[in-house]
Amino acid sequence: MIKNLTITGGTHGNELTGVYLVKQWQKDPSAIQRETFKTNVVLMNEEAIKRCTRYIDRDLNRCFDTKTLTKSPQNHEEKIAQNLNATLGPKGSDRPNSDFIVDLHSTTSNMGL
Repeated sequence: MIKNLTITGGTHGNELTGVYLVKQWQKDPSAIQRETFKTNVVLMNEEAIKRCTRYIDRDLNRCFDTKTLTKSPQNHEEKIAQNLNATLGPKGSDRPNSDFIVDLHSTTSNMGL
């Protein structure tokens, strides 16, 4: 049973659809609220979003393996991944803080919102 859902956007700072949606839901969560579970929204890589670039040091999608999550972080995205793992996971836990994560991605083509 899903009790805690997390919707993320901005894993890649130049994929703006997820960033736009997360910011909208942070302002007004009524569209994603449900009685049966809690929904959290998270902007992932805020520095890359500010710069409108895919990532700062390393693709954040490549930072969630067990080795990277347990070693001393070497760069910006590894720090984000470890913080998110602690907040939303931890990965491999029998009782994670989030039961299901939807990570919103989009094309980098100018397709409008």
